Amino acid sequence: RLQHENLRLKDALSIYRISEAIATSLSVEKVIDLVLDAVLDAVNADVANLLLEQSNSNRRSEDPPGPFIEYARKVSPNLPNPEVAPPLNMSEVLPLFENDRPLLAHGARAHRFLGGPPEKHLVSFCSIPLKLKGRIIGMLSAYSYTKGVKFSEGQRKMLYVLGSRAAVSIENARLYESLLNSNRDLSLANVSLEENFRQTIIGFAHALEESDRYTRGHSERVSTYARLIAIGLGLSEAQIETVVKVGLLHDVGKIGIRNDRLNKPGKLTPEELAMFRSHPAKGKRILEPIPFMRDIVPGCYCHHEAWDGSGYPQGLTADSIPLIGRIVAVADAYDAMTTDRAYRQALPHAIACGELERCSGTQFDPEIVRVFLAHIEEHRRLELAAGHTVPR
Repeated sequence: RLQHENLRLKDALSIYRISEAIATSLSVEKVIDLVLDAVLDAVNADVANLLLEQSNSNRRSEDPPGPFIEYARKVSPNLPNPEVAPPLNMSEVLPLFENDRPLLAHGARAHRFLGGPPEKHLVSFCSIPLKLKGRIIGMLSAYSYTKGVKFSEGQRKMLYVLGSRAAVSIENARLYESLLNSNRDLSLANVSLEENFRQTIIGFAHALEESDRYTRGHSERVSTYARLIAIGLGLSEAQIETVVKVGLLHDVGKIGIRNDRLNKPGKLTPEELAMFRSHPAKGKRILEPIPFMRDIVPGCYCHHEAWDGSGYPQGLTADSIPLIGRIVAVADAYDAMTTDRAYRQALPHAIACGELERCSGTQFDPEIVRVFLAHIEEHRRLELAAGHTVPR
């Protein structure tokens, strides 16, 4: 189990490092080359290809996606006879992607997603959409023709993370090349790079939670509550943005932990508790090697520390706990209490607030709790007025 977990962590680090390389490239060809190399390496694919939506200057945002053309393809040097990537059956593939449903199939079950039967036996097939502002702009696919090599759900998630970065990076590169050709102000490229990072953060969070019904949407809600606290504390815009990023990625270390071991009605065993408590350290190991994520490491690493020193992983106390960690601790606890979990039903809003108040000064920073309680009711009122649901 530990060996399998370490392999997953290694794969995750590889994808994130590739993502950083993709983000720094402003060449469409270079971005796509890096993406396809990463697919072959990360999931042990025999063939990887990337389809992109055909350019059309008259396309409107409400037009259906397509047509798609194969922009590039790579074949593993280990494949004895080069194999083409079969065309996709868009009538089957597009409805899945438009409804955010995964596409992972093995053997003959994959044939309905292809334009025709492959020339040789297809062992496994995985495809993910490249989305930009909700629109499908391309598709990244992996094919295995090697006996016994089937893609896993974890590998599909890795491709999902890679695809979320690739979509915006390709758009950035296209924008940059267009700016060079037209001699326009290159400062516009920086705006797109900010969007690139934002989309990547969201992609990470979604990839972590999409298969777990108990935590789906948890990171987004935590980031919302954390932002509410940060504003209430009067933090700067840059600090607020960092708090939001930490809220989205505070549980990134759980990428190396099996949900089925933790999502159970009964009490966790000592081994399972230790496994759960390892996720801040694993998140730190994932994020630290990536320069543009280092500012969020303290918050992700310390969001389970307690004001009185009884938390983990370091047992820090009071103001020695980074402020971002103290903020996310309160936001995380409130959302955990007010949503269903395998071991209990969601607590009412009033009881959750009472628990925060009861644990103020022991588990939580009293000032953070005070600010949260001072602003949460107005937030709930605005959410209800907008037609959104809130904890009961």
